[in-house]
Amino acid sequence: MKKTSFLVYLNLTIVYLVWGSTFLGVRYTLEVLPPILSSSLRFLVGGAILLLITTTWRLAKGMRPLLPKWRQTLSAVQVGIMLVGIGNTALSYAIKFMPTGLVALLVATLPIWTVVLDFTFFSKLQPHKFTVTGILLGILGITALLNPFAGLDASDLVWYPAVLVLIGSASWALGSLRAPHLSMLPALQSTAIQMLSDFYRFFSRL
Repeated sequence: MKKTSFLVYLNLTIVYLVWGSTFLGVRYTLEVLPPILSSSLRFLVGGAILLLITTTWRLAKGMRPLLPKWRQTLSAVQVGIMLVGIGNTALSYAIKFMPTGLVALLVATLPIWTVVLDFTFFSKLQPHKFTVTGILLGILGITALLNPFAGLDASDLVWYPAVLVLIGSASWALGSLRAPHLSMLPALQSTAIQMLSDFYRFFSRL
């Protein structure tokens, strides 16, 4: 196996394991912390660690500037609020009231939001039939794998957390589409700032 292929499979495996366990991890966290506090604390710690790593790396390589420029920082904060502030908060809140499998299924609507918002506000290009087919097959596949409706009593469902997840997914899609049109930092620095943009929610819960 070529090194490139190995790295691709390795990265995909990491995504499957880390991202796939997120919903379960959030569920356990919510047993001891409120949704907004647990989410903001998670991203504050992760963002601080990532910013430290990227800054140390730039220092070791003699790269300047070490810290991001103000305009680029504001762009990253803007995207971070849409992705982390709105998208992830909605997810964390909904998991407290809904089965994680059902939440994951609702999050899987993200590609639909991306296609619709891209067509409406950005590229104006009608999605290809293969794109639509792929999205539908993906949602069907997730439904088959997670079986989110097994043993689910419809009377126990609360509608507003489901709506929040859909709003959060739409916000995440909008932030992802908006990012290429902004003056952004290098990928890792931008990700760190986006995560740290969640700080206001942390202090609001103290």
